[in-house]
Amino acid sequence: MGWTLIAVSGLTFASTFLGGTLALRVTGSLRYFFAFSAGTLLAIALTDLLPEAIAASPETPGARLAVCYVILASFVLFHVVERYVLVHHVHTHEADGRATPAHVHDQSHTVGGLGASGLVLHSLLDGVAIGAAFQASSQIGPVVALAVIAHDFADGVNTVTLTRRVTPSRRRALGFLLADAAAPVVGALVTLLVHLSERWLALALAFFVGHFLYIGASDLIPEMHRGERSWSVVVVHLVGVIAIVVLTQLITL
Repeated sequence: MGWTLIAVSGLTFASTFLGGTLALRVTGSLRYFFAFSAGTLLAIALTDLLPEAIAASPETPGARLAVCYVILASFVLFHVVERYVLVHHVHTHEADGRATPAHVHDQSHTVGGLGASGLVLHSLLDGVAIGAAFQASSQIGPVVALAVIAHDFADGVNTVTLTRRVTPSRRRALGFLLADAAAPVVGALVTLLVHLSERWLALALAFFVGHFLYIGASDLIPEMHRGERSWSVVVVHLVGVIAIVVLTQLITL
């Protein structure tokens, strides 16, 4: 598992760095990627991680209920931390006139360095999610890795966007981008040193169900709906969902 995990970690680095690099140059069609990424994350959480967490937990009502509580706690935790501590992303509407320049300026300073730092922490947990999934089984690991690689592209975009709201410095933006790209590699490698028992593995997978659901619901889905209404964005979103479902079925054959 070690070399596979290292190789997958390298792909997460490349995906994050590519997203950030493109964010420095183009922004017009990124919501299509957000749409696809949201679909993959939601499908991974509900059709792969959740069943795996239930299967790995002891067959007692209390243990199965604990999985549900951990999912809820994870979702609430990320909501509270990112909204009231890190504030890693704020949707403003400068273009439609609903935000004053002073308000936008205050929001920019709120979400800049802290926001990018929050994404680095989030990416670290992405790496841990990959490692935990590979510990769960050789089938679930690649599927989770695919989802993380997909949405790490969006993380790279967000990291650069948030940093550039505070400062025009490309060097600072690239510094945060490199930290964000390296974080999942570190998180995945940590799991090589820590092996979870089946009971704790079930709870760890449940934690990442809540984590993935929060990312999709709070970050990616709002991004895919920004701008004009477009059915093509919805189609791309559904393609992301279907792709994970089909891939999961093919792997389990």
